[in-house]
Amino acid sequence: MMFFNRNSYKSVSDEEIISLYLKNKETKIIDELYKRYSHLVYGVCLKYLKQKENAEDTTLEIFYRLGDKIEKHTIQNFKSWLFTITKNTCLMQLRKKNPQFIEIDNAQISEDYGDSLRSKEINELKLNFLEEALVELNTDQHFCIRAFYLEKKSYDEIVKDSNYSLNEVKSFIQNGKRNLKIILTKRYATL
Repeated sequence: MMFFNRNSYKSVSDEEIISLYLKNKETKIIDELYKRYSHLVYGVCLKYLKQKENAEDTTLEIFYRLGDKIEKHTIQNFKSWLFTITKNTCLMQLRKKNPQFIEIDNAQISEDYGDSLRSKEINELKLNFLEEALVELNTDQHFCIRAFYLEKKSYDEIVKDSNYSLNEVKSFIQNGKRNLKIILTKRYATL
């Protein structure tokens, strides 16, 4: 069993820390991630939840459940993955507290801009749900879906950027779309 030396954390990358956690399941390793990123997670929580106590509680909850989430997902960029997890956790809390939190009071907004702003809020929420669902896809599907739809790459560009054949890219995109639909339907059927 490999011992995680707390004094050498500066020389250990996030990827190495995650790998150590997956091998050893030691909470000391999660503590190191907490030291590195708790201030960022707290800042995102405060931005969305607007209350210091709720932001603190949510930050602790995210790191408490982090080990389980690390085991379930393939993580390529830990910092952006953690940001997505944090943002989605906050949005889910807001939704639980007030299912209509995305509704905008028309009395507060001029009629000229009300529909446009409401549409933007709804689209942002949908994108957040999609980001959360994307991390549940297998690595091949995740890569191809992200490249094709979010980065607007062609099939040929994806083939060049990866070791996949054209048929594999098409298959990963088709299966990834189907799996995203299943994930989103199950998770957000109550919206």
